[in-house]
Amino acid sequence: MKADFPNDDDLREAGLDENDPVWRLLAESPRPEPDAWFAVRTLARCRYAMAGAESHGISFGRIWRWTLGGGLGLCLAVLLVTQQIPATSPTDLKQQKVQAAFEVMANLDSPETDSTSSSTSTWQDSSD
Repeated sequence: MKADFPNDDDLREAGLDENDPVWRLLAESPRPEPDAWFAVRTLARCRYAMAGAESHGISFGRIWRWTLGGGLGLCLAVLLVTQQIPATSPTDLKQQKVQAAFEVMANLDSPETDSTSSSTSTWQDSSD
């Protein structure tokens, strides 16, 4: 007799007919047991499912890479745009001031047609 075979007391407690051939046949059949590789396959499936879930979800590393890449790209774009815009240097401003001063001096020396101005300019005033 097998060790898995229930005795008559177990069948009576379960309320089963001890002479029923189906129940006897089921009692004699081997119990289903997982094979030796069951745990290995189950853990591999769990790891694969977790790896797939992480790849579809948002992770800190992915956000950090996109932020860093976007920031560097933006800085590069700003740098290139600022290089294209001509900036006025201090020497250009001095040159413009000198040109304006020459224009003022040229206008002072030219004879004015205004009737209110005297023929002598304030530079040539000899009344002192």
